[in-house]
Amino acid sequence: MERNAVTAGPNRTTVNRWFHGSGLQPHFSWRHRYRQNPCGHRALGVAAIHQGKRLRFYNAVDLVNQLDKEKQQGKAGNLAKQLSVMDAVVIDDLGYLPFPASGGALLFHLISHLYEKTSLIITTNLNFGEWVQVFGDAKMTTALLDRITHHCDILEAGNDSYRFKQRKKAVENQ
Repeated sequence: MERNAVTAGPNRTTVNRWFHGSGLQPHFSWRHRYRQNPCGHRALGVAAIHQGKRLRFYNAVDLVNQLDKEKQQGKAGNLAKQLSVMDAVVIDDLGYLPFPASGGALLFHLISHLYEKTSLIITTNLNFGEWVQVFGDAKMTTALLDRITHHCDILEAGNDSYRFKQRKKAVENQ
């Protein structure tokens, strides 16, 4: 996906390519924190919704908490079934806040269930090598990354913080 497509907002061709509107098998999409447009994943999602696609947005910690609650209530797997009929699931800020050790396994099982059924957009500020800290198990993390990167587009940006740049401009303009 070209940088301008995210910055300017996705068009029908871009969204169809990402969500395989041509009828091809859905794929996972990986999105590294895109600092030039921190809401690019939202813009892509909103554009897809306007085209009739079904999406769900989650903060990573909230999603893990929901999966944990579901497990405690004896309803494990219900959310995975619901999400498998979506065109895409957005998981925002993976690794930004810690979640319980069991949360990594729950998220692994969800992503494994969605693999090759539902497109997935993940935002994070972590390199792949740092994912073990999030999931707590090197073998599980390797298996997860294998699934995520199998059919993906990786959008990676520089290390400049969008919010910091905005604040710096505001201070300079005062």
